[in-house]
Amino acid sequence: MRHMAQTIVLFFLVLSLQSAHGMYAMHVKKVAGKKALITAGTHGIGLAVAKEFVNRGGTAIVTSRSLENIDKFNKSLENNYKEKIFAVQGELINQETAQSLFERIKEVDDDFDVLVNNAGLWNEVNFLDVNEKEMNDNFNVVKGTFFLTQAVAKHWISKQVRGAIVNIGSAWAERAVMVTPCTPHALQKAALHAMGRSAGVELARYGIRMNTISLGTIGTLEHQNSLSKEFMSMYPMGRIGTYEETANLVVTLADENISGWMTGSVIDFSGGQNASR
Repeated sequence: MRHMAQTIVLFFLVLSLQSAHGMYAMHVKKVAGKKALITAGTHGIGLAVAKEFVNRGGTAIVTSRSLENIDKFNKSLENNYKEKIFAVQGELINQETAQSLFERIKEVDDDFDVLVNNAGLWNEVNFLDVNEKEMNDNFNVVKGTFFLTQAVAKHWISKQVRGAIVNIGSAWAERAVMVTPCTPHALQKAALHAMGRSAGVELARYGIRMNTISLGTIGTLEHQNSLSKEFMSMYPMGRIGTYEETANLVVTLADENISGWMTGSVIDFSGGQNASR
């Protein structure tokens, strides 16, 4: 009897593992073929997102405002990502620059179905010291991102593409943190959160989804080790987030099979930074 019971348990264990593997394979297959456009994607979070799309069988177009950055990116890109991640130069400052960038993107590939708004600025500056240039720089990012997103949405609607937009927002747009004063950054990302909510609702009728990630500090272990104890005390989990974790969340939000009923949402991904304050 004992051997029979063990055999039955083993049978169901194997069956469960096979089922789990089949579901994982099915999920990866469904994600395969996605084509993502990622702003500011030649480094950091943007590059990690691009690589994750490729890892799951897709391709990516990344943008950078600097030709020098694109040259470095092309030279340093690993062979298994070459011919699968393409870089396009262009700035996001206003409607004109956004439209110009979009036209160059379409010359590379106009068949993408995911937009990741990753471009942004971080200004750690006291409120009383903020100058007009810093404010203009931050709001230029807002304008450029808005009009690129608008151009993409119009393009998708004309082609009846049920696309997904993921905005990389900021936990600082939701809650103030005394140890890191950054009002211009908070305003910039709060605008992105607001666009994600409003446009996410407006575009739903066309089958286009838009969600926003309220992001805490992301980086490498080396970066974490450079942060003060006071700063790290914001994180109950005792660490900052990784590029890979962020990329996985972005791909999940882009996958209609998992997140197809989500739009206009702001997802807290801050390691407990906001929840614990």
